[in-house]
Amino acid sequence: MNFGAKSKKALDAGGRPIGSVRGMARLAHRAMKKPAVVGYIFLTARRAQIALAAAIVLISFLALPSVNTKLDKMYPPKTSKKLFGLVKKIQQNPERERAGHRAAAVLWMISGSIVMMLVWFHIPEGVAGAIALAKKRERRGDELLSSQPEAGLRLYRQALALTCDLQYEKALLGKMAHLETTRIQTVGDRPAALKTAPGSTAILTRQGSTFADCAGEEATNQTVVAGGRYRVEGEIGKGGMGAVYRGWDTVLERPVALKKLAERLTGDAECLLRFCREARALARLTHPSIVQVYDLVEEGGDIWMALEYAGGGDLAEYLRSKTRLTVIEAVQTMMPIADGLAYAHGQGVVHRDLKPSNILLTESRVPKISDFGLAKFAASSVVTQEGPILGSPRYMSPEQAAGRESDERSDIYSFGITFYEVLAGQPPFDGDTARVLAQHITQPPPPLGTMVAGVPPEIEHLIMGMLAKEPDQRPVGMAAVVQTLNSIITDIKPVSELS
Repeated sequence: MNFGAKSKKALDAGGRPIGSVRGMARLAHRAMKKPAVVGYIFLTARRAQIALAAAIVLISFLALPSVNTKLDKMYPPKTSKKLFGLVKKIQQNPERERAGHRAAAVLWMISGSIVMMLVWFHIPEGVAGAIALAKKRERRGDELLSSQPEAGLRLYRQALALTCDLQYEKALLGKMAHLETTRIQTVGDRPAALKTAPGSTAILTRQGSTFADCAGEEATNQTVVAGGRYRVEGEIGKGGMGAVYRGWDTVLERPVALKKLAERLTGDAECLLRFCREARALARLTHPSIVQVYDLVEEGGDIWMALEYAGGGDLAEYLRSKTRLTVIEAVQTMMPIADGLAYAHGQGVVHRDLKPSNILLTESRVPKISDFGLAKFAASSVVTQEGPILGSPRYMSPEQAAGRESDERSDIYSFGITFYEVLAGQPPFDGDTARVLAQHITQPPPPLGTMVAGVPPEIEHLIMGMLAKEPDQRPVGMAAVVQTLNSIITDIKPVSELS
């Protein structure tokens, strides 16, 4: 079956032919995931197709009375006589109602199938037209990049919503990632970021052997030079996105954390976009309970982020050494985190991955929120689509576990899980990933009082409220949580620092 050269070319760009029912099914499935593409397909259908579809629906409506009349003749009502034939009782034939339902279902299935076939044959042409419109938006975005980067990024997003071509999507994501990096113009009052001119004071260059990627070799005793600025002193930790090193800023003479995107991910447009999104999220947040970003730099294909150095490990490590915190320690630890989250939400940033390992501690045990790699901006549509499950299973909200869209209330849930663990010594749900996700969605957490004694009722009530399955049943915002904690903390004897 041939759907035309223009349509076929659109699919070949994605690497899969559409000259078969299977190819058409793949294309339709891909198109259904993009509401903008579906709308474009319907809006660009030929007038003859629209008229024929409308005619079929109209005929179905008009045919129903005729069908009902014939069924009345086929299944006449049953008549019975009572009281020696003086009283006649007319009762509808039960087969008539069932036959009517079957006839209506068949009629609508036939008409619906014909309408869907008309749409089906228009899908390749509609998708090709949507991609053509996307490329037009992309070209317009290219023209606006130098003068209006915000407008250019908006047009790139519109283009991304209009394409089903996987290769074209990847190219657009790459452009968006590059634009995200260049949009980080300042950090505080100091010019930042991604410059590649030789000799620039914001370039990280490597001397000696190559740095380790996240797979394993240490990068100690190597020098990272930004015009002679940063020096690597040792590895702090590593994960799926890359490694973090302890470094030294030789210009301002202060310790820094140097976060490097894994070399194997620098060519992945989505990972690069996430890394740059984290830098951008941190750059717009200035709060004592949030790790500050100093630089985002690139050299020789390596992407680095220079961050505030905490120096006291993370809360997960601290909990492993102490098992759990006292009520006083827990409240004083979680209070700054709540305040930092309330500030981030006020700036339109949702963390989406709050957990003990993403809460760093200074040497004096002051907590700071870190790792905004999954952050979502309230005004952005880049990561608001439903479907992908993003986050850490033990700490994610029910809506995240179900793959639905998340907002500030998801952070409230994750904060509640972390608060629960800090007091109880373990999170409320445990097991393999599938089991934990199911528990988040369907099971209430064990009451905190059954896990640990001595927790004030007002704290337990606050935590269990934050762990409500429905977002609307949680506190209205992180600011409300801060207000409640403020009222609780005045009744608790303070301590100067965690011991």
